[in-house]
Amino acid sequence: MLSEGDDGDFLNDDRAGWRGHSMGRHGDVVNLKRFRKRVERHQSEQQAEANRARFGRTKSERIVDKQRADRASDLLDQHRIDGEDAS
Repeated sequence: MLSEGDDGDFLNDDRAGWRGHSMGRHGDVVNLKRFRKRVERHQSEQQAEANRARFGRTKSERIVDKQRADRASDLLDQHRIDGEDAS
């Protein structure tokens, strides 16, 4: 399983590397297909989070707000005095 390091890079687990080898540490073996998919998924999650913050209202919330605004406008129009300047 891959895990995210402190600096944001993804590090491979112990199963794929040469850890504990007597000649020193060699580079870890990384499955590029799996790594690429994980990075794309991470970027997709960040984009989704940004979109939720930007467009975070549901359709029903937008409808209710529009109905409230229309009702307030109608009530205000009902109290208008026609033919005279209010100022």
